[in-house]
Amino acid sequence: MNIRKLLKYNTFIPLISSLLSICVVVYASWLLDYTNQKITYSSAINKNIAFLSVFAYEISNSDAVGGNRDRVRTQFILVNSNIEKLLINLNNMSDGNLHELDDVQLKHNKYKAMLQRYFGYLITKSLDNKEHTKRITGQFIASTHALSTAVTQLGGLYTEEIRQVSILALALVVTAMLGSMLGVFLFGRLLSKSIWPPVEQLQTAIIRLKASTSNHQVLNFSDNELGDLGRAFNEMSEKLFNSKILLKKSKDELQHILDSTQEGIYGLDLEGKTNFANGAAYDLTGFSLKEMLGKSQHQLIHHSHSDGTAYSREDCNIYASLREGKIRNIRDEVFWRKDGSSFPVEYTSSPMFDEGGNITGAVVVFTDISERKQSEEKMLAIKARLEATLDTMADAVILSDENGTILSFNKAAENIFGYKEADVIDKNVSIITSDQDQSNHDAYIKHYVAGGVPSIIGKGREVVGRRANGEMFPVDLAVAELRLEGQRYFSALLRDTSERTKHEKTIEKYTRELERSNKELDDFAYVASHDLKAPLRGIMQLTKWIEEDSKDTLNDQTKEHLKLLQNRVSRLEKLLDDLLSYSRVGRVHGNFKEVNFTAMMDDIVQLLEPPAGFKIIYAKDALAFVTLSVPLEQIFRNLISNAIKHHDHNGGTIEITAESTESGFEFTVSDDGPGIAPEQHDRVFGIFQTLRPRDEVEGSGMGLAIIKKLLDSYRSNITIESDGIRGTRMCFTWPDEKNLRAIIDE
Repeated sequence: MNIRKLLKYNTFIPLISSLLSICVVVYASWLLDYTNQKITYSSAINKNIAFLSVFAYEISNSDAVGGNRDRVRTQFILVNSNIEKLLINLNNMSDGNLHELDDVQLKHNKYKAMLQRYFGYLITKSLDNKEHTKRITGQFIASTHALSTAVTQLGGLYTEEIRQVSILALALVVTAMLGSMLGVFLFGRLLSKSIWPPVEQLQTAIIRLKASTSNHQVLNFSDNELGDLGRAFNEMSEKLFNSKILLKKSKDELQHILDSTQEGIYGLDLEGKTNFANGAAYDLTGFSLKEMLGKSQHQLIHHSHSDGTAYSREDCNIYASLREGKIRNIRDEVFWRKDGSSFPVEYTSSPMFDEGGNITGAVVVFTDISERKQSEEKMLAIKARLEATLDTMADAVILSDENGTILSFNKAAENIFGYKEADVIDKNVSIITSDQDQSNHDAYIKHYVAGGVPSIIGKGREVVGRRANGEMFPVDLAVAELRLEGQRYFSALLRDTSERTKHEKTIEKYTRELERSNKELDDFAYVASHDLKAPLRGIMQLTKWIEEDSKDTLNDQTKEHLKLLQNRVSRLEKLLDDLLSYSRVGRVHGNFKEVNFTAMMDDIVQLLEPPAGFKIIYAKDALAFVTLSVPLEQIFRNLISNAIKHHDHNGGTIEITAESTESGFEFTVSDDGPGIAPEQHDRVFGIFQTLRPRDEVEGSGMGLAIIKKLLDSYRSNITIESDGIRGTRMCFTWPDEKNLRAIIDE
């Protein structure tokens, strides 16, 4: 706080307090006058009422009313007008909350009514009748008395109000006086707290400054004149020690700068002795400050070459810098640590001069370049490995600039194109490409360098290459862009596709042959299913006719031979049907539809009509999914039919399960038949393979072969679990809709 303003405010405080007290006194006086005025009004009303009462009484006892009626009436009106004015003034001064004032108004209204009546008697001269006059006058006086009583009660209230107002006025005056005194006291207290602490602090600092050589400061300045005085004192105290502080600060800052660098830094005098060093110098060399200061730097850390031979002081570049006064930048020398090990360094020795230009010493800045050396060695090793890799690659790798000038040419390129690297370096790549491809290539590169779209960069394409002997051959080309040190280069990877082209032609030939073979197989399947079946059906019909015509003359052996013939004709017809189905596996898929596993099993069992002794078990609330129903139903029909056909009893149990997997479904068909020997597990999936003679079990030997081919075409598999004694479990997988569609699309 500003002291000048504070003192100025201290002058105005008593004046403000006095003005406040005067205002309070004036307000209290006005309040008393205001309340007294209401008492005065109420007293005046009572006086006028008393006058009317006396006047009315005199009229009632006087004989001289008749000639003075107008004067009497005028007197009544004048006095009543005064009463009404006084009542209006009282009503205006009241806050409207006094019940007594309302009572006065009510009594006054009755009084006015009585007064009007009384005037009526005066006008009609009814007052000449004394008895009647006394009665009327008595009623009038009673109304005036009631009004006077109400006004007197109101006056009593106003008297109480003036008493309370007097007390309030006195309290306000006393409060104003006490407030003024308290304000002056608090302001004085504030002034004391604002001035005395800074003065006391300044006094203490002066005493300490006289008694010691340290720098004492006044703290916690206020923004006032005492604060200005404290700052002036601090400035004077600071100037006394400024030289010492600046010197220490400069030294600390310099040491901080030196210690914050990763390079080692030390200073030398003219004799080559160390006079300062930073933390990095200690860390890199292993010597402490005490061990380095005042010691010969050359003898301490620079006494030998990297091979251990002595490094004389006369040959030392650091001393040469001291002698010649020139900066020396040195690489590939070593410094020696305290533990006797050396490390490669790069250092700069800079001479120092005084104001007269005389050499006073030198500053040496050195860096441990061990990691750099290791990186360089690694880079050289990487380069060697890269060159070896390029030389051992089967593909040609050629590096060129944006003008198409060849910069490198690996061994594979030499073998493919028939040039030696020395023959093509600094030559244009046009010497190894056809004229058309070179023209296109130049246009692509020119367009790309000019800022166009990279139409060939990072993409593979086929071009025609040119060997050294002029032979043209197909080449796969991929171009990549490289940027090194602001320069643009292009790396080309080329592969001779001559052999691949030959293989592709061979594949095309085999593909055509395969297509022809498939067509022939389709034709054979058609012939087998139509042309060969016709004579078989004729033979079957013929045997039935013979059987019917000669049934009474044929002996049992002949009947058995006819039955055997019919069975083998049926087997051959079934074999032709299975061959046709086998040939079509993987080429006819059918349509996708939603399949309910339980409903599908119901249909298959109803179609197969298993013998009465067989029980087929499957879940009644199994899966529902979308799939190719035709091949899946064919697989289940064949598996269930085989289980029934090859069972060694007239009845048995077949159990079918279905489970969802991550990529599709897994189904099993288990039976309690004779089983399949482990060594026969793979054989049964071959064409025309049966485990029992065909005369014992009717079948073509194609059922499991068709199943295996179907599952292979949809990238599924089937396995057999059986010990060959009793029971067989066929387990196969089936892809879900997503995978099934992907297989078909491929």
